[in-house]
Amino acid sequence: MTVAARLAAWRTPLFAAALVGALGLASVVMVPETSQAVVLRMGQPDRVINAFRPGGQSGAGLEWRIPFVERIVWVDRNLQRFTSAAEQVRSNDEQVLNLDIDTTYRVFAPVKLVSTVGSQDKLVDQLKAILPALLREELGAHSANTLLAPGAGGATTRLRAALDAKARAYGAQVIDLRIAAARSCAGRCARALY
Repeated sequence: MTVAARLAAWRTPLFAAALVGALGLASVVMVPETSQAVVLRMGQPDRVINAFRPGGQSGAGLEWRIPFVERIVWVDRNLQRFTSAAEQVRSNDEQVLNLDIDTTYRVFAPVKLVSTVGSQDKLVDQLKAILPALLREELGAHSANTLLAPGAGGATTRLRAALDAKARAYGAQVIDLRIAAARSCAGRCARALY
């Protein structure tokens, strides 16, 4: 038997073995300690791998999934942070301030997050869209001097609670909210305020 004939005889079994191996590799997913994996089966949430539980054990490691039927949406398990830069607020003494707001949050219900907004990036976009109205409502009742003081006279605590109430509808919790930087516009603001 020639080499070409032997190769032809083994072509089908080798192809089948390669296909089985590829499907086997596609069936295994590595979930790191820092991530939660929401497994979607036919577009619907089926289960969560390595879900966040305060003080609970990690479910990280190798997991199985059905290729082409199940898809994974990754959600960070750790605390996350985003900054909303140059948010304009008019104080009750009619001064316009540009505020940089740092927000720290955690996703505690990844299935709710995926069902409502789809991904963590969209969650941040949604919270950034909600923030300006809350800033006007919570911080607009204070003077510029109060807003420029550390803690903004307790207004940041109320702002954090208000944003947290909105974030919980998406399966997230706002842990901390701070005014990272504040600048007075003094008539130089490019954007008109409400």
